[in-house]
Amino acid sequence: MTAAILVPLVIWSLASLIAIVGGGRETVVGWLARPGVAIPMILLLIALFWHMALAITGG
Repeated sequence: MTAAILVPLVIWSLASLIAIVGGGRETVVGWLARPGVAIPMILLLIALFWHMALAITGG
C-alpha cells in the first residue's frame, strides 16, 4: 500500500524540484513554506519512512 502512495508523491516531488532548479535558497524555502507544497512533502516523508520500516521488519 505504501508503494502505491509513494508513486504519485515521488513523481510530484521530482517534477516540482526540477521546476525550481536554479532558484536560490530563498526560492526553495519559499516553495516549501506554501501549504500546498509542505503537506504533500510531509506525506512523502512519512510514507517513505513507513515503507522503509515495513521493508526492514519484513511486514
